[in-house]
Amino acid sequence: MPALALLEALAYLKIKKISVVTPYPEWNNQTLKTFLSEASFEIVGFKGDERSIEVAKKNYLWHQLPNEAATFIKEVSHKGADAIVLPCTAWRRFEVIEELEADLKIPVVTANQATIWSLARGASQGERIAVSPS
Repeated sequence: MPALALLEALAYLKIKKISVVTPYPEWNNQTLKTFLSEASFEIVGFKGDERSIEVAKKNYLWHQLPNEAATFIKEVSHKGADAIVLPCTAWRRFEVIEELEADLKIPVVTANQATIWSLARGASQGERIAVSPS
C-alpha cells in the first residue's frame, strides 16, 4: 500500500523527476530503484544507507530521530528534482516535512504522508475498503 500511495501522490502532483533518500541498505535500494524506474520516474538523485551490513545492523537508519533523518536528507543533492521521495514507513520524517520543504525549496513526499493522503482521498470519494474474512 505505501509504495502504491507514493506513486499515486507523485502522479497527482505531476512529478516527473525525483530525488530519493532512504534508510535502506543497497540490496533493498536496488529493488526500489527498479520499481520507481518502471513507474516512469526519472531518478536524478538517490541516497541510501551505504554502510556495511554489519555496521547497519547495529543501528539501522530507520531508527533515527526526526532531526537526524532531516540532517541525512539535507546532505543529499536534490538538484533537478521536482520532488524528494522518502520511502520507509518506519523512518520518522513526518515531523520534519515542513522544515525540509522550507529549507530545500522542493516538495517532500513520504510513504506515511502519501498513505494517509491516499486513504483520506479514498474515504472522501466514498470508496470502500474490502475486508477479507479471517
